[in-house]
Amino acid sequence: MALKFLQSGDFYWNSGMFIWKTSAIIQALEAHLPGIAEDFNSMNDAYWTDDESQTLEKVYAQCESISIDYGIMEKAANVQVVLCDIGWSDLGTWGSLKEKLEDDGDGNASAHVHLRAVQSRDNLVVGTPTGGAAKLVALKDLEGYIVVDTPHALLICPSKDEQWIKSLVNDLKNEGGEGLV
Repeated sequence: MALKFLQSGDFYWNSGMFIWKTSAIIQALEAHLPGIAEDFNSMNDAYWTDDESQTLEKVYAQCESISIDYGIMEKAANVQVVLCDIGWSDLGTWGSLKEKLEDDGDGNASAHVHLRAVQSRDNLVVGTPTGGAAKLVALKDLEGYIVVDTPHALLICPSKDEQWIKSLVNDLKNEGGEGLV
């Protein structure tokens, strides 16, 4: 059926990107998901404080599990479809980030570092923005790696094993090492 829809040209794809005014989404939450609206209103005193992140995690964990599509978009009267070609990439992976960065001609891409790559190909190197001069990172004879340098951790991983990073992050969180990720 999906193939028929696609081939007909009479249907559009919901990419899941939404744009709204804050007041409009709050109104929609109150109208269609009052329990969630109440949950988030309960944390009004925590917004813009040191407790905001911790309170948000707690409140979010107790919220009803429902997608924005089912909970609001299918019910709200003020929804419009806007046809556009704005490009899309799931920047949830290091590989997709690498695709968005300019490379040096040898497939090496970097952000927030001054990269010097010698006989090195297809690497991604990411540092932490410091507001000052970027850290020099020098690579020699390295191919197909992800290198991420943060104030608390250094990651060096073959690009082909990118999915391993997710399990590492989960393991660290489970072990109480949230500050490292």
